[in-house]
Amino acid sequence: MAANRELLDAVKRSGGWLRARKTRSIRARCAVTAEMLQTLEGPVHVHAGEYVCRGEQGELWAQSEEALHRRYAATGEFDSGGWREYRPLPDSGGVLAIRLDRPFSVVLDRGVLRGKAGDYLLQDFAEVAGQDPRDLWIVDASIFAATYRVDQGE
Repeated sequence: MAANRELLDAVKRSGGWLRARKTRSIRARCAVTAEMLQTLEGPVHVHAGEYVCRGEQGELWAQSEEALHRRYAATGEFDSGGWREYRPLPDSGGVLAIRLDRPFSVVLDRGVLRGKAGDYLLQDFAEVAGQDPRDLWIVDASIFAATYRVDQGE
């Protein structure tokens, strides 16, 4: 989105992007009706048919069905609350990530995410060539360290 251009231009000038891959499973459920979801980075709107995802530290985020299936494989395992386990696809393109040393915001169709100093800005690697990436998100530094692996030599 154009609203993110200033942030992305500043990040591009810094040259600090790292290529990374998710290493830990998540849980997800399909939203039957529209809902508001409280994420670590702020409230977001989830449309019916999109997915609410939950990380191993209980953090929540919204994701389209297409993005979920591009990054994760569904397992047959469900927890007692009906959340299905999804494992990262080993052959997915991964993400570009950069740790920012100041607070920042990302404007999405579903809401505004606010990162604190030290959080990571992530972009789907499949969108690297795009001029106006839409698939941006924020990950807390401790969650990033526990659930992503930085690819060496990228």
